Amino acid sequence: MKKVLLIIVLIIVIALGFTQVALPAIAERTVESELSATLQTDDVDASVSSFPAVLMLMGHFGHIDVTAKDARLGDVRVESMTLIGDAVEIPSDVLFGKATEKDAGKIRIKSANRLELRGIVTADSLKDIIERKVDKVHDVDVTLGADRAVVEGKAKLMGQDIDVHIEGRIYGEGNAIFFKMTRLDLKHSIFGLGGISGDMFGDIKLVDFTNMELPVELDNIEQQEGKVVLTASRHQGK
Repeated sequence: MKKVLLIIVLIIVIALGFTQVALPAIAERTVESELSATLQTDDVDASVSSFPAVLMLMGHFGHIDVTAKDARLGDVRVESMTLIGDAVEIPSDVLFGKATEKDAGKIRIKSANRLELRGIVTADSLKDIIERKVDKVHDVDVTLGADRAVVEGKAKLMGQDIDVHIEGRIYGEGNAIFFKMTRLDLKHSIFGLGGISGDMFGDIKLVDFTNMELPVELDNIEQQEGKVVLTASRHQGK
């Protein structure tokens, strides 16, 4: 009887050891596959762990560390993004379901003890979203400075292709990040060179963490030469 019990214990120990070694690799591939679909990028690297590892099958992770490049975060494509978390719970339908268009740009996490996100927005990021969001504007070139963004491009206005000069800045409000146009000049048009307030076009939303179903709050937006660094984290008690 003792021998039988010993064999059973050994089998259980071996099985647990196997799952502890094998499951993290399987879970990492699953997380990478899901985020590749929702962040619309082929460049995702994930490292996950949990003890016991079998908890990951239910979406419970002791630690996650994700890096993605050329990824869609919210409505904007970022050059790179990192997400680090502890005691993270990911909904099972996210892990084992199929991403749809409504999931684009989202990182759905149900809860976590710690989450830290960092993303880098570049001039190319702004070029892409301006051409998508601002009607009739095309051939855009963006220069990012420490205090403002300068956009040169063309637009169709009353059948005429004109040069446009846009100035703006990136700012945060609530739990979202926006690009605000502060000046618009129409060049070589029947309207002359006059400047028009960017308020008439509305602000362009880049990222809204609340809509992403990601339990983080915007911490900081640092606009530098050539890039904007945004950080968000899980705030305890919220």
